[in-house]
Amino acid sequence: MSDSTYSLADGKKAGSLLKAGLLALLLAVAANLIVYGLLALLVELPADFAPLQPAPIALLTALGAIGAAIAFAVVQRVFRRPVRTFTVVALVAFALSVMPNIMLAVDPTAAPIPGAVAEGFLLLILFHVVAAVVIVQTLARGAAKAG
Repeated sequence: MSDSTYSLADGKKAGSLLKAGLLALLLAVAANLIVYGLLALLVELPADFAPLQPAPIALLTALGAIGAAIAFAVVQRVFRRPVRTFTVVALVAFALSVMPNIMLAVDPTAAPIPGAVAEGFLLLILFHVVAAVVIVQTLARGAAKAG
């Protein structure tokens, strides 16, 4: 994996970042919806647990991808090795994003969400993993192609 940069001063490379960000968003949402479909076939998902429904999964995955693309744009402007730095930033963001799920899996009654069950919070971690892998890889590969 190359550690090339997107240059926002260069319109072509900025366009590459935009394309990579959009691709990351689309791929991550698609991957998570596929995972949802497979899970629905394999296990009984808690029907009244709203975060474990397709629309919230797609929306929150898309918001994560947008945030990641913005973070990548900032990192590439500030750091000499943006892909490596972004990967570290993404790893920290991933760890922070799953902490509430882990804590609420331990005590689902603390969640202000109807139908909250430990299994639901643990299953949500899978969607975080899928989104993180797809988004980081897509942005990194986009940087390699742009550089």
